[in-house]
Amino acid sequence: MDKKKILLVEDDKFTRELYEEVIKEAGYLVTTATNGEEGLDLIRRAAYDLILLDVMMPRMDGLEVLRSIFLMS
Repeated sequence: MDKKKILLVEDDKFTRELYEEVIKEAGYLVTTATNGEEGLDLIRRAAYDLILLDVMMPRMDGLEVLRSIFLMS
């Protein structure tokens, strides 16, 4: 069975690395992005089973990323 792919978009380095470790230990493939723009770029290039978004990020917050994802689909 293929491992599920998760995209984690989080600007805080400590939180991002902590979540990444926990997700990997749970047996998932995880890709990380440090901001909304980077996250959208990754979404355009690959499919993910789950996307985790930080709501409070500079420049483009998680809600803006979510709106953009809906517009892409």
